[in-house]
Amino acid sequence: MVAIRTERNWVCAYDPRPGDVLIQVDLLGPAGDGIHLRPNTLGIFPIHAYQDWVNWAVAIADQMAHPIHILPLNHNDFFRPERFEPYRKLLANLTAEEREEVRRFSIAGCASAIRDGPDRQGRAEAYDVLVSLLSVHA
Repeated sequence: MVAIRTERNWVCAYDPRPGDVLIQVDLLGPAGDGIHLRPNTLGIFPIHAYQDWVNWAVAIADQMAHPIHILPLNHNDFFRPERFEPYRKLLANLTAEEREEVRRFSIAGCASAIRDGPDRQGRAEAYDVLVSLLSVHA
């Protein structure tokens, strides 16, 4: 996943995988209870539009109150979307302290992958994520 920090928000663009054919664009918003957030699906679009949607999300993110998620889907994912729901609910409802704890845990994981990872591509991806995580407080 690429977490793109804008001036005052985030775009979470999950990396396309082989076999992905669609993308789902979600805007996070209030769940109705005044406490939690929930994804509001803007739509399902062809995978070839992935980069256009990432660019759009980055351009509009600072006008939104909450992060934008772009999730590539293969046929199996499309017919079983409920498998992502627990993760989205968890991430959408973290407190500021919990988000910082996840950020620090992620930093440690990326540093470990850079140091001990067996393949060059994995280390490069961990480095990119680490740079993104460290720029949050820059």
